[in-house]
Amino acid sequence: MLETIREYAIESLAESGSARELRLRHIAHYLGYAESAWGGDEPQAYERIASEHDNLRLALEEAWDLGENDILLRLAAALAMFWFRRGFYREGHTWLARALERPSSPSKARMEVLRHAARLAKEYARDFARAGALTEEWRTTAEQTGDEWELRMAMNAAARLSQAKGDLDAARAGFVTVQAMADEAGDRDMHGIAAVNLATVAMDAGDFRSALQHSTEAERVLREVGDEPGLAAALGNQGWSALGLGDHALADKSFREALVVAHRLGWLAVIASLLVGMAAVLVAQGEADRAARLLGAAASLRENVEIGLADDLEERTHNRAVADAKTALGDEAFASAWAGGYGMTPDEIVQLCGEGATRVTG
Repeated sequence: MLETIREYAIESLAESGSARELRLRHIAHYLGYAESAWGGDEPQAYERIASEHDNLRLALEEAWDLGENDILLRLAAALAMFWFRRGFYREGHTWLARALERPSSPSKARMEVLRHAARLAKEYARDFARAGALTEEWRTTAEQTGDEWELRMAMNAAARLSQAKGDLDAARAGFVTVQAMADEAGDRDMHGIAAVNLATVAMDAGDFRSALQHSTEAERVLREVGDEPGLAAALGNQGWSALGLGDHALADKSFREALVVAHRLGWLAVIASLLVGMAAVLVAQGEADRAARLLGAAASLRENVEIGLADDLEERTHNRAVADAKTALGDEAFASAWAGGYGMTPDEIVQLCGEGATRVTG
C-alpha cells in the first residue's frame, strides 16, 4: 500500500510541475549535509555520511539526471574520502569518473575528485594510464590556480604511480623532492607523508633498516601534527619494517597501535593489510590459532571491499603465515580457526588483536 501511495504521489508531483524544483532542493540539502560533515572529527564525518548514504546516492543520481554538473562535482568531492576509507571502491570509482566527464567550474572540488579518482584508478582498477592522465590534470590545475598544497599532493601521487610501476629510483627522487618542497613551505604534515612513502620504497627495495628509519621519523612527525590516517600508515610501515628485520616485539607493538587507529577511522582496507602482518607476528610467537583467525578475518575484509593482497611483500607474508600456521595446527584445526575469524566485525578483530598485549615488552 505504501508503494502504491508513493507512486501516486510521484505522478501528482510530476503533474504539478514542481518536480524539478523539489529535486533541486533535495540535492542542495544533501550537498550541504555532505560538505558540512567534514567540519570536525573525521570518524564522526564517516558516521554522518554513512547514516544518509542512500539519500546521498539519490542526490548524485538526481544531479546527474538534471545536468547539475557543478553540484555533481562538489558532491562527489565531499563523498570521495568516505568512499575510499570505507571501501566503497567500485561506487567511488564510478561516480568520480562520471563527475569528471562533464564540464564544471569549481577547481578546488575538481582537484579533490582528481586526487581520489587517480588513486582508485591506480589501486583499485590498476589502470596506470588513466591514473597518470588524472594526476597530470591535477598537477596542471594546481599550477594554474597557484595552489601549492595541491601541487605537492599531485607530485606525491605521481611518485606513488612511479613506485606502482616498479620505477623505484623515480619514486624515491619524487618523494625527496616533495619533502624538500614541504620543508620550504613549513608543511610538517606533508613532510611526514613523504617519509611514509620513502619507507614503502625502501621496503620494496628490501632495505628494511632504512624503511624503519623513515617510518619512525614519519610516526614522530604525524603524531605531532595529529594526522591520524598518516599515523596509521606510518605505524603499519614500522610494523612491516620490524617484521622484515625479525624484531617481532616492535612489529607486534606497531601493528597493534596501527590497528586501533585504522579501526577508529573505519579504514577497512588498511585493517585487512595490517592483519596479515599481525598474523605473521603471532605465528612467530607461537600463537598459530589466533594467527589463523586473523587470516580468516583479513580474507573476509578483502572480499567485502573487493581488493586483493596489496603487494608482493604482503602476498609473501600471507603465504608464509598460512603455511606456518597450518604446520603448527594441522589442516583441520587451521580451517576451523580460519572459519572462526572469517566474518568477524572490526570491533571483534581489534579485541582479538588486543588479547595478550600486556606481555609485549619491546
